[in-house]
Amino acid sequence: MRSPCIRGWAVSLLWVFGFVGSLRAQATDAAAQVQNLLIANGQVPYTHLAATSVKRYVCSPPAKYPHMNDPDRMICGYATVSVNVPKTDQIVPTASNIRIASVSDIQLDNLVATEFPDQLTVSQQEFVNCSAVTSQQAITLQVSFQKSVSAALSNSVTNTTSKSLRVSAGPAWAKVTATYTLGTSQTAGTVDTHGIQMTTTRTSSSIASLTKGEAVVAEIEVWPVTYSQTFHATAVLDADLSANDKFAHLSDMFPDASRRTFNITGSVDVTDASEGKTVQFDAPDEPSVCSRGQTGIKQVNFKPSHNSRLVTKQ
Repeated sequence: MRSPCIRGWAVSLLWVFGFVGSLRAQATDAAAQVQNLLIANGQVPYTHLAATSVKRYVCSPPAKYPHMNDPDRMICGYATVSVNVPKTDQIVPTASNIRIASVSDIQLDNLVATEFPDQLTVSQQEFVNCSAVTSQQAITLQVSFQKSVSAALSNSVTNTTSKSLRVSAGPAWAKVTATYTLGTSQTAGTVDTHGIQMTTTRTSSSIASLTKGEAVVAEIEVWPVTYSQTFHATAVLDADLSANDKFAHLSDMFPDASRRTFNITGSVDVTDASEGKTVQFDAPDEPSVCSRGQTGIKQVNFKPSHNSRLVTKQ
């Protein structure tokens, strides 16, 4: 038996609850991490053509006859000229086109349910026994509740070309597909709820035994239950490297993918209603609603006043 309690009506009878999950997202700056890898690897050779000045014996026609081809009349001598010659420098390459080369299979944690019984959604009805004898009344109440769904990343990577990640998670009766965008600062995912009934209707039944003239308020109570499912994956990065003699891509420099792997973590939260529960309260004092000569149990709309108090029926 439920222990006696008092219900106050200083607040609204119906509180439609919308759960919004929040996670403090942590993002790995891929550009910074790749640069750190390049610095850790150190300098590599880079051979390229470089202009250099050399002295050469050259012949040219007289200024008055620029198109003359007579070798005997050419003006010859040593001159400094610029030529391109191979040169090898030691450099730390730079990275471009940083991208997520692959994402591992999704690993799902167990579903975790969190209830919020202090955030009630209720529906009520009052019944008054107008008979001279104790009577019983079957009571059936319904209440509607709007489901909500959210999806967010808690660990991701930024500053790469964007890549979509699709995750199917949530309770069996409300399995949803969330799509996340990796590589950007965006942490919220978009959720496809197609095929899911987003309005929940809870029904609860009970029997009230009422003595002569007794009134009772029956209330169905539901509250939010959030079903959270966390997922884990890993992302492997790759990038193009600036010109050098040894490596075209980051993966050439670091063939061990673990050096280029970063964690992806997120969650899908589905908020649904708890199972409906009927609670009976002794009705507050009020003028009789029974007409002269009326018998049986009368159902009336319960309209609590601002200062009304309901006490659990024993």
